[in-house]
Amino acid sequence: GEAWWPRAEDGGPFNIDSWNEARIVERGNASVAELLDEGAGHRAALLATWERFTPAVLDATFDFRGNTISLLRYLELWAGHDPAHAADMLRALPVRTAEPALAAWTAPFAAPR
Repeated sequence: GEAWWPRAEDGGPFNIDSWNEARIVERGNASVAELLDEGAGHRAALLATWERFTPAVLDATFDFRGNTISLLRYLELWAGHDPAHAADMLRALPVRTAEPALAAWTAPFAAPR
C-alpha cells in the first residue's frame, strides 16, 4: 500500500542512465554473438511468463508515475521503447550510429553529445 521507489546499490536514488552505462561497460568486450545469446536468454525467460497474462491480469490497473494505467497499456508502452535501448546499444557500436535507418529510428532517443 505504500509508494515504492527503486534504489541504487548504495541506497541512493536509482538512475536508469547510470545503471545502463554500467551494463554497457560490463559488456564492452563482448562479441555480437555473445550479446545476441544473452538477449535470446532474456527473451526466452520473458516468453515463459506469457501464460500468466490472463485478461483479468492485463485489465488490472496500477499507479505508474502518477497515472492509473492497465498492465496491458504498460506493456504496450514498454514494448514501444525499444528505440531508446537501441540508442544505448549503439553507443557500444559507434561505427553503426551513422547508418541512416538506425539514425532515423533512434534520433528521438539519442543522448545529446
